[in-house]
Amino acid sequence: MNMFKIILVFVVGITVPRVLWGNDACVTFIGPSNYIPRLELPPGIPLHSADSCKDCHQEIYDQWRESMHSKSSTSPVFQACWTVRNNPPFCSNCHFPMLEQKPKILRGFKETGPLPFVAIKNRDFDTMLIKEGVTCVVCHLRNKTLYGPREIKEGEAPHSGKYDPSFQKSEFCYTCHSWGFPRARIKKTCYTSDEYIKSGKKETCQDCHMLRKEGFASLGRPKCVYGMHDQKSSRNPDELRNALKVELKMEKDAYKIGDKVKGEIRVTNTGAGHRVPTG
Repeated sequence: MNMFKIILVFVVGITVPRVLWGNDACVTFIGPSNYIPRLELPPGIPLHSADSCKDCHQEIYDQWRESMHSKSSTSPVFQACWTVRNNPPFCSNCHFPMLEQKPKILRGFKETGPLPFVAIKNRDFDTMLIKEGVTCVVCHLRNKTLYGPREIKEGEAPHSGKYDPSFQKSEFCYTCHSWGFPRARIKKTCYTSDEYIKSGKKETCQDCHMLRKEGFASLGRPKCVYGMHDQKSSRNPDELRNALKVELKMEKDAYKIGDKVKGEIRVTNTGAGHRVPTG
């Protein structure tokens, strides 16, 4: 069989040595330029952890536990890449974006050198919360208020919830799925959003990656149709069949025992609204 190798090449620019401090450090980033600052919890929510949500949202909690969002900080692939680069703080702005999840806080950025960042120890670091990665409040909590794709009136739940139409738009996902390493100023390192826009697809990210299901999104509430939180995508055989066409072309129609087998496997993106794989 033919052997295939994928070689990734990263090109970075080098400029005059100096250190950028505070907000100035953010100008070198493409993507989330800072962590999520301390989130004040609304009444009825005792912890930032997803464990605060599971008693009432067990079905969604179980789905999230199977998602890569819940494993974004603990994934062996991420951990290997993060460790080999000496744990740069800017990676954590997506993989574990809350202040309380960060062992260190970025305070400056060197334009040159093997270790480009200046970081300090975080006194608010929560060793358990970091393991939840992109947890519930990362997407749903802002300004001491819970937001979602539908309104929750006072008295309907232990907490109120405000409707935010952005939960149903692809732009909601762009912050973490379109980014560039510091110093990579010519173009982004990951540009899934640009790929999606160029594809001309009408479906949103949520249409494909949060498939609709009828179930109990909340304890004590009637069944409803909601977007699943497992986001299986490439781990879902049905979604892969809808997105990709796989063809096998052999050099000969038949082979004898001992023959060398030679063939070509062609994978064509026929349905995904972005490159496969992408970020």
